[in-house]
Formats: sequence, structure tokens, C-alpha cells
Amino acid sequence: MSVAPAAAVERAPALPAAPRERRRDAPRRPALAAVPAGVDAVTDAARDVLEHTARLQATIPWDRLCAQVKGLRELSEPEQRRALESASARSRSARPLTVLITTGSGTPHPHYRHPATPGDGPAARKASQQAVADVHASYRPSPPPPGARPAG
Repeated sequence: MSVAPAAAVERAPALPAAPRERRRDAPRRPALAAVPAGVDAVTDAARDVLEHTARLQATIPWDRLCAQVKGLRELSEPEQRRALESASARSRSARPLTVLITTGSGTPHPHYRHPATPGDGPAARKASQQAVADVHASYRPSPPPPGARPAG
């Protein structure tokens, strides 16, 4: 039995690998930056969530905000306040976006208390409701221009 030298053996060219199809129910890979590194990343993420909440004309409980903004809960309270104040400063609303943050019972979260009416009385509730309405108004879609055709 003779064996051919390795150089004399011809190899068939390799075929390109067929692209693998991704199943619809297959889990997606987590984003590389799943946990923001600092307050600036938390600020941007918080602003995105709060602006989305405003466009929905809704409020958001603190726990849900923390679940959607990775790293917010891990910040110290002063850093949380700074991040949320900064998120509000970069919004298009004259009122702070933090008025949309509530406790589990639906009352304004301690990160936002209307300064003119401290406490939990009727005046404070009314001031808070007005502030939420003002933020919602800032994010309400504008009506189409006269004569515009409806999309569809």
C-alpha cells in the first residue's frame, strides 16, 4: 500500500457555510452595555423611559422605572436625584419629568414633591395632578396641519 505525499493530495475547495437561520422564539443576546457605567448613562436611559411614559399620557411607579433603567436603583439617593433632575432638564417639558414617578400606591414619589405645597393634603395632590397634566400636554402629539390626509 502506497501513501501519496501530503502535497500531492488535492483538496476540494471549502464551501461557504450556509447562513444559520435565527428562530423567532430564540432568545436575543443581551446588549453588551446592559448595565450603564455611570450617572450619565442612567440619566439618558431615565429620560428615555420618562419621555415614553409622557407620550403614553401615563405615570410610572418607582419600581418599574428602576426595572427599566438599569443602574438607577444602585445609585445613591443624591445621585438618583441628580440623574433625574438632569433627565428633566434635557426634556421639552417646562415641568420636571419626575412628576410622572409614583409610589406603589399611585401617590407622587418622594423624588418629586411640589415645593409650593409640601405634604400629602388636597393642595399637594392638586398641584401634583396639575404638574402631571402639564408634562402630558408637552408630549401630546400635535394635530395634523389643515388639509393633511390621514395616514393609512
